[in-house]
Amino acid sequence: MLARRCSWVLLCSALALPACQSDDDTDDEQGPNNPSPSSWLVGDQGEMLRLTSDEGEVSTYPLEIATDLTGIACMGQATAWVAGERGTVLVSHDAGEAWTTIDIGTTADLRSIAVSESLPGQETVWVTGDDGAALRTTDGGRTWNRVPGPALDFSAVATQETGDIAFFTALDGSVWRSAHGDPMTEALSPGDHALYDVALSHHGDTVVVVGEAGHIWLSHDGGARFAALEAATALDLHAVHLAQDRETLVAVGEAGVVVRIDPSGARVQQTLGPGQALYDLHLRADGLGQAVGMGGVVLLTEDAGQQWRPVETGYSNDLWGVDDFHTTPHL
Repeated sequence: MLARRCSWVLLCSALALPACQSDDDTDDEQGPNNPSPSSWLVGDQGEMLRLTSDEGEVSTYPLEIATDLTGIACMGQATAWVAGERGTVLVSHDAGEAWTTIDIGTTADLRSIAVSESLPGQETVWVTGDDGAALRTTDGGRTWNRVPGPALDFSAVATQETGDIAFFTALDGSVWRSAHGDPMTEALSPGDHALYDVALSHHGDTVVVVGEAGHIWLSHDGGARFAALEAATALDLHAVHLAQDRETLVAVGEAGVVVRIDPSGARVQQTLGPGQALYDLHLRADGLGQAVGMGGVVLLTEDAGQQWRPVETGYSNDLWGVDDFHTTPHL
């Protein structure tokens, strides 16, 4: 696995997850109607963990699946979609009480999943991964259609609120766009560096992509033109979050680097040692957030990514995705 592969709708109404029932917390009465400030983490060998945002307590959510889970995207207050290797797609419509495996018609390794804001069972979901894998459903997963495009290894997909438009990043450094599942068109030509993640604004007019060697590209016209941003780091960036002001972004990556760019400039900090990495992050408007990565590392922030503290989970599988349910706005 080259990098974290989870993207979701950014800047919609946002996230605070009702607890999923854990195997070691059977007295937990939380559910879709009793939300808890928690997040879900997914990773290698079917790893799924629940993390409380305030205390950093960790509990497991055992799945009868051993495939690597590479991305998670939540919708509303009870629906969650998960993607993984060998075409794995899971969905829960009851805050994790039960999961359904969805056959989407591919066995390709999936790296990323994105979901629109809609009623359960009517959501648009995009998934992408290796060997040109790119599929879309507009009926909550009952039927899937392949999105025509190049036979590339796609690293991430993101969509806007309605799910009509999606952007894809590829490991050859290119960026692709599809509207309504139509054939992809190239938005950014291949470069010398792989791209690992993409994020969109609420309406999809602002697009940011990040990748190898600290490369960041930003578009304010729906991907018609991209401009390079100075990240002040040469470390690989694996994930990016775009704030509601469309001017502030936070990215994480190699050696636990955290890059924050806002109208005042760029700030870079390194939270982990060499040879380690962060693969995904999630930030809420109230400042709470999480970053996950290699070897089960989990970091928490209470100030929108300006400071981070580690959480000891007791688990060592690589973690590729983090998200939670929508009850408070994103950063």
